[in-house]
Amino acid sequence: MKKITAFIASGLLLTTMSLTAQDDTNGVRLFQSFNYDAPINGATFGEGFFTYNSFNGASSMIFGAQGGLPLNEQMQINVNLGFQRFSANGFSSSGLQDVHVYGRYKVMENDQMQFSAVAQISLPVGKEEIGGGKLNFGGFGAVRYDMGNGIIITGNAGLLFMETTVYNFNSTTFQVEESTEYSSALRLGGGGIYPLNDDTSIVGELVIITETNYTALSVGADKQLAAGRARAGIALGLDDGAPDLQVMVSFLKDLN
Repeated sequence: MKKITAFIASGLLLTTMSLTAQDDTNGVRLFQSFNYDAPINGATFGEGFFTYNSFNGASSMIFGAQGGLPLNEQMQINVNLGFQRFSANGFSSSGLQDVHVYGRYKVMENDQMQFSAVAQISLPVGKEEIGGGKLNFGGFGAVRYDMGNGIIITGNAGLLFMETTVYNFNSTTFQVEESTEYSSALRLGGGGIYPLNDDTSIVGELVIITETNYTALSVGADKQLAAGRARAGIALGLDDGAPDLQVMVSFLKDLN
């Protein structure tokens, strides 16, 4: 079933890309890799978002906000905070997620390509029952390449280091002892931005995270309005660690 839905989504993306393109894709952000992207934004921005995830026998809803603050022409800080409600087989829990902080540094830029280094850390303030309370971190490289006519190819790759809790039985004290370990995962993302007209662009992405068996294909639309950017997309899970279906809706506004 996941292969069929992936084929349908790919066909929709390719069909849409056959339309006539315009030139302006400045300011169009990715969906799955929103914080793993290359550009340094020229203005402080904020985005309110809603995400719905559907799994086999479970679901979650996330309401949140994220924003970015450019420190100078080469550096930017992004922060993400969400409130999640998770339900599975009669069990439900809700609470704050961990706060995610991203630092982005522009390594190089020319007329066609932008390349940046990205560092990530999660502050363990979230509720453990919904997967919070973890001090995770990582490092990435992100690139955008301008193909002309506003068509952008994007890519990112890096390592995530994820905190896990291990329980061991001590045969001397007859107590269960808790310890913290870290596992690493390779995160790979690739995609494209294709402008349909002067104010609407299609964003397609494929993201793979090795350790968690996460693979997802997404298609979204970004529309420039007078007040900001209206954004909506869907992602289809292609592996067991990804949601079967993810729906993403947000509104982004430059603040200065």
